[in-house]
Amino acid sequence: MWAKRLKELSAMLSIGDGVLALVAPRDHVALWLLGPKRLRKLGVWFAENPIYTRLGGLVEAGLGLWLALRQYKKAAPQPWYQRWLVQYRLLPRWLAPLVLLAIVLAAVIFRRTTTTGGKSPSAEGPADEELAVDEAVAEESSTKDMRSIIRESIRRSGRQR
Repeated sequence: MWAKRLKELSAMLSIGDGVLALVAPRDHVALWLLGPKRLRKLGVWFAENPIYTRLGGLVEAGLGLWLALRQYKKAAPQPWYQRWLVQYRLLPRWLAPLVLLAIVLAAVIFRRTTTTGGKSPSAEGPADEELAVDEAVAEESSTKDMRSIIRESIRRSGRQR
């Protein structure tokens, strides 16, 4: 019941907003010039171009009418096998765009993590090369230190027995 009420409320709002945009496009848009800068610039553009505002109002009123009339349309009851097929047929319509979006996001994230910010390794500064050399030397010396510590502990444990 609440879903029908919300659909009807959204239809009423879009029909009313569309009619206001048709009747007084500049005043209606000027009333809503608030928010982020880009949104305000878009609103100013629509206020300066009332033809496009009226066109948008016409589309919005048509969408609201379509949504309102769709609510009261009576459909013939379907057999059980058709209801089952329809339920499972709707899943790919929603799932396919989500999977595509996930794949694109994963590709973008992977690409950003694997690239070096557009620089080739030879184009890096000398400070980066020195840092890489220092890290390699430190890793090698820490490996040698660990090996000597292990050897020393093995030698000591052999003496204690």
